[in-house]
Amino acid sequence: MAGRRKINRIVLLGLLGSCLALVPCWPALQLQAVPDRPAAPGGRGAASAGTVLLPLWQGSHFTLEYRHSVNKTPVWEEFVALPGRGLLLTGTAFQSYGVGTPFEPGEGRLVLREGYFELTGLHRQMPGLDLRVVPLNHYHLRYAGQDYPLSSYFAPGALVRITAVRRSLPGLLGFWWRGP
Repeated sequence: MAGRRKINRIVLLGLLGSCLALVPCWPALQLQAVPDRPAAPGGRGAASAGTVLLPLWQGSHFTLEYRHSVNKTPVWEEFVALPGRGLLLTGTAFQSYGVGTPFEPGEGRLVLREGYFELTGLHRQMPGLDLRVVPLNHYHLRYAGQDYPLSSYFAPGALVRITAVRRSLPGLLGFWWRGP
C-alpha cells in the first residue's frame, strides 16, 4: 500500500509539474515586425511580419543602443521589462544634447560624465516601444552580455514593436527550436 501511494505522489507531482510548465509565466521580450504599409507586389519589404522572442533568463534589464537620427551620435537607453505591464525606461546616456534627446526639467538627474550626458532616476513606463529599423540608426538590443542587431532580424524600414510578455516554457523552447 505504501509503495502505491509513493507512485501516486510521483505521478501527481509529474502532472502538476507538466501543468505548471504550460502556464505562461516565463518573462520574454517580444520584438515583432508590424505591417504598417502594403508590401510591394510579390515582395515582403517593410510590411513583412516576423517575430523574435528573447527569453529573459538572466533578469529583466536590457539596453537599446542606437545612433540618434539628428545628432548622429550614440544613445543608450536602459529599460526594465515588466511582462504584462510594459517597459520601464530607467536611464539614458547620450553624447550630444539637442533636438529629440530625452530630458524634461524635474525628471531624473542629468550629469556630464566622461563626455556623455547621463540621465538616471527615470521612471517612464510605457506599454511598448515602436521603432523603425533604418540602417542609419544601427539599432542594437543588448541583454545579458549579448548583442542583437535589429537589422539582422528585420528588413530595412520595418516597424518593430518591442513588448514585454510572458510565455510558457514549451512556448519559449518551441520558438527557440524553430528560430525567428
